[in-house]
Amino acid sequence: MLLVGDIATIPMRYCYPNPDNHANGAGDPSSWPWSGDVPTDYYYADLSAPDYLSWDSDGDGFRGEYGQDTPDFLAEVYVGRIPTSNTNRITYALNKLAAYEMNTGDWKNRVLNAGAIAFYANENHSGRDLVDGAVLMNQIETDIMNGMTVTHYSERQGLAPSVHNWLALSEAAFIGDWRNGRYGMVNWYAHGWSSGVAQKIWSWDDGDGIPETNDPNEMWWPDFISINSNLDDDYPSILFALSCMVGYPEPNAWGNLGIDLLTKPSFGASAGIVSGTRLVWVSTGGGEQHCYEFNHYLLNGPGGPEKVGEALYNSEFYCSYTYNWNHFAEYWDLFTFNLYGDPGLERGGDSTIVGIDNSPIKLPNRIFLSRNYPNPFNARTIVKFVLPEPQNVQLAIYDLLGRQVETLIDDYRQAGVHTVTFDASKLSSGVYFYRLRAGDMAETRKMILLK
Repeated sequence: MLLVGDIATIPMRYCYPNPDNHANGAGDPSSWPWSGDVPTDYYYADLSAPDYLSWDSDGDGFRGEYGQDTPDFLAEVYVGRIPTSNTNRITYALNKLAAYEMNTGDWKNRVLNAGAIAFYANENHSGRDLVDGAVLMNQIETDIMNGMTVTHYSERQGLAPSVHNWLALSEAAFIGDWRNGRYGMVNWYAHGWSSGVAQKIWSWDDGDGIPETNDPNEMWWPDFISINSNLDDDYPSILFALSCMVGYPEPNAWGNLGIDLLTKPSFGASAGIVSGTRLVWVSTGGGEQHCYEFNHYLLNGPGGPEKVGEALYNSEFYCSYTYNWNHFAEYWDLFTFNLYGDPGLERGGDSTIVGIDNSPIKLPNRIFLSRNYPNPFNARTIVKFVLPEPQNVQLAIYDLLGRQVETLIDDYRQAGVHTVTFDASKLSSGVYFYRLRAGDMAETRKMILLK
């Protein structure tokens, strides 16, 4: 599904992953340290159940709260957006997307990657480890991009340059390369704002050997791309922007880099952008894993290369149950990454140009058991589960004492999404558990029967 319109015309859903923070920061990027709202199109993709059973299951009107609401993140619809209501920009973007997909040239196997330093080791006396974006880019290139032609940039300036001795990252070098080269894909990892993306360079030290951002400020933050960069659209790229705020959708005083990269004539160097509408949380399982898995699914998903929308939502679903943070940041990163562009776009191109097909979801490599709905329920409820491969399956119901009271499935099932209805009319009200077993994997969830 391709939505055409800005956030005022076709609203994103504001979600609140931190249940203790319902403050709004729409239209003011400088409010991000305290605001709790994250605008997302994921809301339109996950249609498994009504809001009162999923996105707002606690009924407080604040959707997507970690630990209180229960979306299952298995997309029924792949969603992308042309994030403007300007007729000229819409026409420009759609023509660019059509031209991109009709082009099947070898340049689409060329990749441009940039990794800035996000955090220096022990920055501000924190004791934290070094976070170097070039490390992630190197891992993606090594694991996923075999056979592709990759150009990459790392931080070479300052007192502690990257261990990856790549081309020196700067605006002149990176923008000149993107403008004059021919790249089917671009990835970057750096600090971002609604109007640009910056390096962080430890440029001097006060003598204590510790990089500090205040008292004194020893950092230099030059942009390596901004709304004022000299770009063009001759060979637009599929972009994953691992940066805060690049996809910020509301009008604001600074500008909207993500929107311009898709919809601004001549400047639009991207044919599809995955970027953060708000800040991005980084750590193991955080934004880095989202970037890695998107590239993985786009280039080499379980069933082969995937369309852009498939790669985004299938990789997000994979991250949602594989890298559990036990923190609201888990939901935050799922909401903040959105697609500006056509979800049906094929990276390699297709000169025949057809619509989004009805092929089955490309599945991760483990089982997934969804929350039942409705829950609580009276007599009947629905359970959904996903199998990565054909196998013998048992789905059974247990009471609070661990006694098996019902067997829903005990046979061989094909790979894919399965739905089963549980009729509990013969059971008493109370709390029950349902357990899915498949091979050496098992998952258990809780349900409540109220008569």
